[in-house]
Amino acid sequence: MIASDQKPNLSKSKKYLYIIIGIILFLLVLSAWLPKQITVSKSIETTTDKSFVQNVVSDISTYSSWYPKCVDDSLFFDASMVNMIARINQNNYHSTSYGEGNVKIESLKSDTIMIIDSTESDNIVHKIICTQGDKNSITVTSSKHTGFLSNLLNLFHKSTLGSYSQKMIKNLDNECKKRSDESMYYGLKLENVSLYKKYFSSMRAEVMPENITSFYGQNIAALFQQMQGAGIVTNGNPHILYYTNPLTTNKIDLGVAISSLSNQNVMNTESVTIDSSIVVRTTYNGPRNKNQKAIKAIQDYIKDRKLHIKFPILEEFKTDPSQEPDPYKWETNVYGYYTK
Repeated sequence: MIASDQKPNLSKSKKYLYIIIGIILFLLVLSAWLPKQITVSKSIETTTDKSFVQNVVSDISTYSSWYPKCVDDSLFFDASMVNMIARINQNNYHSTSYGEGNVKIESLKSDTIMIIDSTESDNIVHKIICTQGDKNSITVTSSKHTGFLSNLLNLFHKSTLGSYSQKMIKNLDNECKKRSDESMYYGLKLENVSLYKKYFSSMRAEVMPENITSFYGQNIAALFQQMQGAGIVTNGNPHILYYTNPLTTNKIDLGVAISSLSNQNVMNTESVTIDSSIVVRTTYNGPRNKNQKAIKAIQDYIKDRKLHIKFPILEEFKTDPSQEPDPYKWETNVYGYYTK
């Protein structure tokens, strides 16, 4: 009796086993048949010139303002994390990698930039195209490799990737509009102003970036004393004049400078005359090591408007540290000259 009762149970167990095996085989066949890559495309109309879009997308330092992974997950790359020097290869595209190669930006054509994001196990590729005509538009086409079995959830992956791309394109458009319509860069407001003709006496040298503060401190007092000793009346605040790009890890050609009412020749100094001009100006508050954001804002403003920067870049220290010891209350102007 016991043996006869077990036979139906065994046959029922085999039936369940066959069903499970059948489901597994079905899923394996289905996964082998389903595509292993998903692609979504999102587009938005914009009032922004495509140069703004291209400059923002190709500059990793802007990603904290619009790239969802940086905005939402605090993933941040900056120039100090560059892993591979930008290159032009045989296919004539520009390629730069960041964050130990986890993010690669490639300029494929004049209007197409590709972001290859390897910060997760699967690469995500975003192709961003900005077209300009009667109606400007930004299009993001995102692709992701899903792989065997994981492609069974392609509908879910596609929905998630679509939401990500939609957020990206809205963030990107907003960032470009801040730059073009509001002249806001990295949280700083920029404006065009007129500067009158300036006359400087300067102590000039090539200095490593980490030594600029000490170079300024060592020379500004000596320069002021020399000008006083020569009977020269100073005019305005002390400056640093940058003759080469200050945002570099190499030596920077710069001068510690004090302005006067006219061109003067002071022993052991360089006389510098800068003609009156329309310049772009921004103001930052805090220690002078905060100036990189302001200088980068100046450079981006000029580049976005298809202008050309003209050195020197001027940094004007409006606060006297002897009167205000708190460096976070210091106010500094940065001026960028440019040509069309």
